[in-house]
Amino acid sequence: RINKKMKINTVVSTLMGVSVLLNAAIAIVGPFFPPEAEKKGVDMKTIGYIFSAYPSAFVIVSLVMPTILHFVNQRVVFVLSAIIYAGSVAGFGSIVFMERNLMIYLGLVFRILQGSSNAALYTTTYSIFSTQYEGGDFMKVNSVFKGTIGGGLLLGLLIGTVLYIIGGYFLPFVVYSTLMLMSIPFVARIIPSKPIENEEEISKLQKSSDKDIEMGESNNSSGSETLSTSSEEDCEITITKSNRINPFKLVWNLLC
Repeated sequence: RINKKMKINTVVSTLMGVSVLLNAAIAIVGPFFPPEAEKKGVDMKTIGYIFSAYPSAFVIVSLVMPTILHFVNQRVVFVLSAIIYAGSVAGFGSIVFMERNLMIYLGLVFRILQGSSNAALYTTTYSIFSTQYEGGDFMKVNSVFKGTIGGGLLLGLLIGTVLYIIGGYFLPFVVYSTLMLMSIPFVARIIPSKPIENEEEISKLQKSSDKDIEMGESNNSSGSETLSTSSEEDCEITITKSNRINPFKLVWNLLC
């Protein structure tokens, strides 16, 4: 029980750390992107469209993710979403080096990828929490997790401002995306592919099913041997019973 509780706490702590990184990357878009876009001649209306792409994708993907998690391993969904999110954050930081039209198109694409992957990450996180905690414990963990969202937004602005002063617009995005990519191998080992409480039961069922398969194969082999011996005896009996040549019996004897 102690090992199980420690494992669950490790998973929860990891998910909360990822949440801090996610929201830190979200926080730096608002204050830093509009001035850079205006330098390229992008009007405020288009900037608003680019900003709205993120929540639009988030809402749509959040509606379909529960169905997807019924068919796809939650660890796979989480890791792939984290990779996509980290790549889209770095990509959104690089659009300032592009000309106006390409900046607009890629800005929309990267914001859609950010919203979609973030929705997948949050849905998977809540799915993991719901399988490990119930009632009051779930509410406590959920409240702490909500706190990591605010903490990530706060730290993202504070650290992002320092990085922006040091290296300009591109540096904070690269730093946050790099931290996200560095955390993915650890997350892939920690995040369960199935509920932790059911792992022992599933392993027991797999072992018992393997034993049943082995017993079934041994029974089938012994049964096939008895059938072959009985069929050989039947063939010998049909040959010795009559001396008449019957084509049907002859074919049967040849097949036996």
